[in-house]
Amino acid sequence: MALIGVLISRVNVGIELFVTNLLYAPIAYLFIALSGLTVITILQLIQAPSNTSKLNLKQGLALFGAFYIIGIVLTVVNVVLNVFNVIVIIYVIIIGVFWVMMGLFAYRNLIKSEIVSISLVCLVFTLGIIYGALLNTSSIPISIYFAFITATFLQLGRELLKGYDKKDRGGGFISINNEKERDIILKCSLGFQVISSIFLVLILFSNIGYPVLYFFVMLFSLIFISSAIILTSKSIKEKKDYLRTSWLLKYGILFEIFAFLVVGS
Repeated sequence: MALIGVLISRVNVGIELFVTNLLYAPIAYLFIALSGLTVITILQLIQAPSNTSKLNLKQGLALFGAFYIIGIVLTVVNVVLNVFNVIVIIYVIIIGVFWVMMGLFAYRNLIKSEIVSISLVCLVFTLGIIYGALLNTSSIPISIYFAFITATFLQLGRELLKGYDKKDRGGGFISINNEKERDIILKCSLGFQVISSIFLVLILFSNIGYPVLYFFVMLFSLIFISSAIILTSKSIKEKKDYLRTSWLLKYGILFEIFAFLVVGS
């Protein structure tokens, strides 16, 4: 998503800086993202240590540190040589602090580890949008913030559903113990889907570069998201095919990304 952030903030950016960021952003943010995903692995090692695991806790912590340091070093090099925007470095530091705080909250049982894992998976994916945009400009258009909110909530909605169906090869972090928990999770997923669709439409009214093109691509995403919303609403009352809903959201995310690419803010 760092690459998406660079692409959708490309207007009024010099070609040299744009090309440089296209190279630096995905590589640097990849390591930052991997450090966030490593937090999930560390929590799993703490909660269910296994002799068959390829990593132990110390190795997991070392891997987290290595990934994050590589990511921030690459960011600093890019900022010093090309970008000259210190806000990017501050942003990466904030992300690192957030990774650590989420891990500590889960470790101390202040937040359920399942919620932390889902949040990390989603934000690892979507925080890259802001990262890529900051490499191009310190004054990020509101359309990019809307894109970030859309992507985050749509991903959250899908991640909550992934734990329902064993056929979903992506798996899931949520374990459903009773009908009450099932209803709560479904309602949360439904709410996230609705919020994402609202902000997906709001992007159209945020002074974007190619509104007509965005409108047509956005429609495809809305069709899939709306279908998922309908199925999720029905699933609250009776058991449905959660895998189908999850796949609808997956295609919604795919067309959402295509829509972001034509924003041109």
